[in-house]
Amino acid sequence: MVRKLKLSKKLFSLLVIILIFPVIIITANHIPNDDMIRESSKIVNNANDVYNSSRFTKMDNLSTNTIKGVNLRLEQDVTEEEQDDSNYDVFVTKQNNMELYYNSYLHIFKVHNTLTNYVWSTGFDNINKDDASIPVAKQISSLVVMEYYFYDVKNEAYGTSVTAVEMTKVTGTDEYKIAPNTDITVTTTNITNGKKLTLNYRKVGIKFNVYVSLDNNGNLDIQIPDSEIEECLNDKKNYLATIKIAPALGATIHDKTPGYLVVPDGSGSLIRYGEPSTTVRFIKHFYSVDYGVTPNGYSNEHDLSLPIYGFVNGINQDACLAIIESGDVSCDLYINLSGAVNSKINFQTAQFKLRNQYLLYGINQSTEDERVGVDLNLHYEFVSGDNANYVGLANTYQEYLLEQGIFKKQTDGTYKLRIDALMSESVKALIGSTNVTMTTIEELNQIIKELNTENINDLMLVLLGWNKSGYSGTVPYDITYNTKVGSKKEFKELNSNNEVYYYNDYVAAGEKGDFSKRTDVARSLQRLRLIQEYDSKLYGEGYLLYPESSKEIGTKNIKKYEKLEITNLALDSIGYLLYTTYYQGNVNHKGDSQKIYQELLQTFNDNDFKVALHRPFAYLFAYMSAYLDMPLYANQFNYYTDTVPFLPYVFRGVIDYYASYTNFFANQEEQLIRALDYGAYQSYILTNGESRELKYTDSFYLYTTVYDHWKDNIINNYNKLKDGYLAMGNSSVTSRTVIEPGLIKNTYSNGKVIYIDYRNLCYKVEGGQSEWIYL
Repeated sequence: MVRKLKLSKKLFSLLVIILIFPVIIITANHIPNDDMIRESSKIVNNANDVYNSSRFTKMDNLSTNTIKGVNLRLEQDVTEEEQDDSNYDVFVTKQNNMELYYNSYLHIFKVHNTLTNYVWSTGFDNINKDDASIPVAKQISSLVVMEYYFYDVKNEAYGTSVTAVEMTKVTGTDEYKIAPNTDITVTTTNITNGKKLTLNYRKVGIKFNVYVSLDNNGNLDIQIPDSEIEECLNDKKNYLATIKIAPALGATIHDKTPGYLVVPDGSGSLIRYGEPSTTVRFIKHFYSVDYGVTPNGYSNEHDLSLPIYGFVNGINQDACLAIIESGDVSCDLYINLSGAVNSKINFQTAQFKLRNQYLLYGINQSTEDERVGVDLNLHYEFVSGDNANYVGLANTYQEYLLEQGIFKKQTDGTYKLRIDALMSESVKALIGSTNVTMTTIEELNQIIKELNTENINDLMLVLLGWNKSGYSGTVPYDITYNTKVGSKKEFKELNSNNEVYYYNDYVAAGEKGDFSKRTDVARSLQRLRLIQEYDSKLYGEGYLLYPESSKEIGTKNIKKYEKLEITNLALDSIGYLLYTTYYQGNVNHKGDSQKIYQELLQTFNDNDFKVALHRPFAYLFAYMSAYLDMPLYANQFNYYTDTVPFLPYVFRGVIDYYASYTNFFANQEEQLIRALDYGAYQSYILTNGESRELKYTDSFYLYTTVYDHWKDNIINNYNKLKDGYLAMGNSSVTSRTVIEPGLIKNTYSNGKVIYIDYRNLCYKVEGGQSEWIYL
């Protein structure tokens, strides 16, 4: 499975870029160095269509937002009938500059920002019938929307669709009337700085508690503990399926509010209010598809790697960052835009998936008996003023990660270059396979020496295929040096003189990897082994391992690494693959797998290993020393309006992060200027041997890797970008302004300003380099 996943993602990214930016690509081994992959640069595109597309960031509408969220409805402001029903907002507490109010009739909470007078609400208590259909109105007037699987007593089975139950009923044709759903009994209890609501769905047989409170900083917390969820009450056998929390919080109407939704897709995406036209709702998975539930669910899409989503309701005025503190591994992002379901409402919310349905043995429709067993915790941070934008929300999340101890500042701002050296590969032989050497230690030392001569001294080296069996199809590696590549002494000298990381993979295994096919290959909920056949030159299958096996193999390898004096690891797959497994009657959900991977990485850390991760999900951020293959793009869905560097700016100034290989971008200049804009360091994959030697290996897609062909390109790019990276140093980004389409102004916490010009593919450091530097 692994090799197919890796290969298809790389080829997909390349294909997209080629389609958008037509170029002529010539095989690297047959052309001069200067003509490797080239497109005309320094030519202004006067038609701004490209720079106004979703591949770039658009100019902001900075007009004043006159709609300050929802209205507070105090007792003296409502009718006598509403007073009799207690259908008004009652003050609960004030923390910092935020006030919490509660409507005990509709069970709606409101948070009033006393500085900006903006009112955030967990539900709308007044909805114009022209703005929302009744199905949407019921959702956005409810604190919680619960869905369940109905148990058919006659057939003794669960249905394949879910039934939704909102906390309100909406009636009326000319004017909507919102009332509580009388099928739900709600009991309210006071807690510190908030309320506890006990929701009893009597007709369904489900009951749980919801805790709503403000913390000392005025942030809103909503929690549903798993231990306080009860099912199958009153002889009802219905099962909880999903729970949406506070769908209305941050919701807006069409384009009446200047602002956007923030989606953690790839590098980051925006959905500007009123711009997309769509008639359907969207569900995006946090942390990718669960292959243990849908083994054939592979997609080339970028992942939602951060458990967050955001609202900017008035740019540089009011914003909110929602952080999924618990339950993120079993959560989807539910997006409803103006135009969907005959409504004009824009909203997004966390939808927690508490139970899976699957095909037993690939045939029989089945429903899990046990819930996934995670607490559901949402934390909302409210931001105002100059920080009320996607950059401010990225910094808010970075500060949160630092406060929680998930992030530890590791970078010193040194301008680095990442070189992945492909040392050896496997190629088919008359009997079995043989090893082909692509780069020896001696040859790598010569490459390092030549780069050092050009004042490129700070290198991060990642060794691929350093083991005796070669790069592809052999993970997890047998922890032995490939003596054809170099002696043990040569490897040790390389380690002592450079920052060297050794590649391995403990999750997605190759056919010749160091594991047991009988005991270590995971089974899905379907009870089938997670095996994927793929088009390969040499190896025909890939496997996903049980997380317990990954942990066991990795832990056993520690002493072997130490014997070889290896202390830095670059681990693939563990950062971006998370799945449910089945073993001898027991189901381990994604949350169980997550904990096991965390334990493995903690073990490496405890033994003084530094670990670099490829595209890691947020739950592994605490264990890594560097981020590899930082996405610089998002999915180009038609409902996204902008691509932004949200994910890169979360890391900026805290942990070093590196872009994908520059070798394989058709428009190199744009890739490099985007990497500078996003703060990501350059990366190359290199060999000393000719790329044609890989033709019959599983690395056949690496068609341009020869150092001699790339040397001048690497040196020129490094030196041209040097001023920009040295200017930003180890600072964070405080603002990013689109002056006009394709022209960006970035301001950093150290006071430096860098202008990025995508149209002419150049940049300038304000107060430093006086001339524009063209790539």
